[in-house]
Amino acid sequence: MNGAMAEIPSDNARTKALGGLDELLATKVFVPRPPADVVPRPRLSVKLDDGLRNGLILVTAPAGVGKTVLLADWTTQLERPLAWLSLDTTDNDPVRFWRHVAHALDRVVVGIAELVRPLLVTPGSSLDRVVTTVVNALTAAPTGVTLVLDDYHVIEIEALHDSLLLLMERAPPEVAVVVAAR
Repeated sequence: MNGAMAEIPSDNARTKALGGLDELLATKVFVPRPPADVVPRPRLSVKLDDGLRNGLILVTAPAGVGKTVLLADWTTQLERPLAWLSLDTTDNDPVRFWRHVAHALDRVVVGIAELVRPLLVTPGSSLDRVVTTVVNALTAAPTGVTLVLDDYHVIEIEALHDSLLLLMERAPPEVAVVVAAR
């Protein structure tokens, strides 16, 4: 878990150029619409429902199999607050990754993004401090929260893997993380 203690880079030229914060792409936190002709997968939906009790659901399959469609369809019946984040290669930047995670969670736990933002622009701040702040904010959520991280296979930075692991280990029991990857 050495990576979770990683310091957030303070010399990121893009971050400095934008006054300390890069722009958030708002559509990354929207649940994709399942196609009209989606084939229901009740057996897989039951497995996903069962996985909520464990706090972690890992959905892996090759490209084009329908992981995103399955999860998007499943979330239409989900009776819990949902935070969705569609990842891309630019999310390998720790500041960008955690800003987007906080933005996604802010849709169901209002105020979490405002708590995280200052930590991401403070030199010397660490990812474990960011994760601790997220976990503490999640304890105030009135009901369980499901965080879906779609296309997680694009994340290559070990410190991000470690920080997500820390989130999963420390999150309140009613929080579930769903990771979809190739």
